[in-house]
Amino acid sequence: MIFALFFANGVLTVSADEKGVSVKPKDRAMPGSATELDSAVEGERVLRALIIGINRFQDGKIRELRYCRSDADSLTALLSDQRYIPFDRVEATTLLDHEATKERVRAALENLGRKSAPQDTVIVYFSSHGIQQDQGEAFWVLHDSRVDMEAFNRRRLRVDPETALEQSEITKLLNGIRARRLLVLVDSCFSAATVISYPRGKNFKAPKVRNPFAGFKGEGRVVITASEGTQRAAELPSLGHGAFTYFLLEGLKGKADSNLDNVVELWEIWQYLDKKVTDAVHKEGAEQRPTISSVHLTHGFPLTTYPLSGIQTPDALPEKPGYATGEPPGAEWVTINRDVGRPFHISPTEITNRQFFDFVMANPKWRKDRIPGHYHDGDYLRHWPGPDTYPKELEDHPVTYVSWFAAKAFAEWTGARLPSESEWTTAASGGKGSASRTGASSSQLYPWGSKWNPALCNHRNGTDPETASVRAFEQGGSLWPDGVIYNLSGNAWEWCNDWVFEYSTPSGTKEFVVAPVGANKKPAINRLIKGGSFLADRLGCMISSTVWADPRLCAEDGGFRVVRD
Repeated sequence: MIFALFFANGVLTVSADEKGVSVKPKDRAMPGSATELDSAVEGERVLRALIIGINRFQDGKIRELRYCRSDADSLTALLSDQRYIPFDRVEATTLLDHEATKERVRAALENLGRKSAPQDTVIVYFSSHGIQQDQGEAFWVLHDSRVDMEAFNRRRLRVDPETALEQSEITKLLNGIRARRLLVLVDSCFSAATVISYPRGKNFKAPKVRNPFAGFKGEGRVVITASEGTQRAAELPSLGHGAFTYFLLEGLKGKADSNLDNVVELWEIWQYLDKKVTDAVHKEGAEQRPTISSVHLTHGFPLTTYPLSGIQTPDALPEKPGYATGEPPGAEWVTINRDVGRPFHISPTEITNRQFFDFVMANPKWRKDRIPGHYHDGDYLRHWPGPDTYPKELEDHPVTYVSWFAAKAFAEWTGARLPSESEWTTAASGGKGSASRTGASSSQLYPWGSKWNPALCNHRNGTDPETASVRAFEQGGSLWPDGVIYNLSGNAWEWCNDWVFEYSTPSGTKEFVVAPVGANKKPAINRLIKGGSFLADRLGCMISSTVWADPRLCAEDGGFRVVRD
């Protein structure tokens, strides 16, 4: 399948050529003219979907496909199931094989433009061939598309432009959809190789909320494609689906819910697809990696909920993992003795791959092939090439893909512990702040001061596209009499020991507060994370920046450091 994707919100156009996919800016706004809406109830949550799956074509010269129709059928069934789709109303149009003609697809997209309201959620799913012609025009190949015979006689596969849906028209039709939540899903070969405006790595999720979709206010216009621009999209007979759509369906049914809050968010489905599709196709001896591109995406973009029974009930989260005791080679400490009630010592650097390797060798239970499932999310030490080896070129880089449980076990092995938020913030401020038993504040925004300087930390769009040495960016460190504490801004997010709690105010709204272990409150499932990373922007790198995550999360930009009394 040769495919090109075209999506825009007046901002993005994605198209494919022989070298992959390019992203070109467009200075066009969404149309603001009044449209005739169906009689929607104010505040009503509506999901509108257009699902296209084409296996067979009128022109016998266009190769038939195997699973596009069944993939589309399965997605339609899921979106019609109220166990998974807690919208007030669902309007789905499915066009299969002979139904998916050029005129009917165009009419269906125009209908979405007429009916969609800004508060709606819209999903457009396309599974078929796509093609880009000699002059750069790209087309969706539909059931009634025909091969250009002049090109065919010269042994070149081209479509008659009059019979396919061309890029500029698709862009115009998608721009006409007024919904602030628009998701375009494409399962096809060579589907994209785009500039990603949000990090590929796992992001840290908000805590659990009781009502599905309550408190989820994120929006965006997003394209997720099955493969990079130079890769084929696998169809797996053992699954009866394309690999991409099979895991899309599994993820939407609950398996992508990494923070177990009973809501599958867009960013969670992306993370799930990125891992599962890549791994499954790799086992078949091929390479395929999904891609994402987005416009104005904010977190909290909900897609589905799911029945709690039997889907992803969390295992018990034990507090005291087994470990042997020891002290890693070359352990160092910086003493923090200003603006604290009790002095403590903190490791000047994030824990490295080499240090964590020593821990794993001394404690075989924590090898990547032996760690119990309730201590991680499946990505533990994903970047290590084997259970008893680590990437030597990253020896002095922070260990990442480690869960809170693994970080805690390492800390206890060294006779230390993970820092509290108060300790971490005090260390990062260089003594320029205040601390108490309930928290800490800093009088400066970053460890080096209050003026942002991109040269002083490893951040998104910085000098390093991945983790750096734990002793890099010395000038951006927090200075104490005992020495410098490195990379408290950027490089890797750092696990802390504090819980993040859900709190109901007297007015009935929900707030989230950080509380030390042992506080007289019922804990939520999330643990605190501080410091930003190589995937974080300048706001994430601020001392005050606070995020939290399920303690089982193993993120490509998540590490830790330790403290002791």
